[in-house]
Amino acid sequence: METPPGRQMQYDWKEWSLPVSGRLLKIYLHEVVLAYSRKKYYSFSLKITAQDVIRALEEAIHFFGGVATELIIDNPKQMVITHSKDGIVYYNEEFLKFCGLYGIQPNACRNYRARTKGKAERPFYYVQEHLLRGLEIENLQEFEAKLKIFTDEYNQRPLKPN
Repeated sequence: METPPGRQMQYDWKEWSLPVSGRLLKIYLHEVVLAYSRKKYYSFSLKITAQDVIRALEEAIHFFGGVATELIIDNPKQMVITHSKDGIVYYNEEFLKFCGLYGIQPNACRNYRARTKGKAERPFYYVQEHLLRGLEIENLQEFEAKLKIFTDEYNQRPLKPN
């Protein structure tokens, strides 16, 4: 199902062990995707706190030059306190304040139904296979530069028709 421009963006992260100067370092790769255009923003953090998620989302908003009205997410504790079987969602207060500041309506996927957020799930495979796998770097600044180049190149790819 297609969504109109400006209606929806999706967020997720992936944990990855990245060789930095010969030692494995755990990073969290953040991905924000605009549902209509499939334009993506990637960033990373060394922790995965609510502040790290909010920072990644805010950077994406600046990267995109605007914000979508709805944000589709999973149910991690950084954003969702609880998501009951009857559909009632209690969001993390810090996350909810961020959403309110930007006029974003958060929408947590039903538990164990990540496919409702499918535009953000599969692209981790692409970044994993075309950037992360086999990558060894000397420092995080080098990774940040490579991730920016990857993001820019990814966003220049032509979209495949549905």
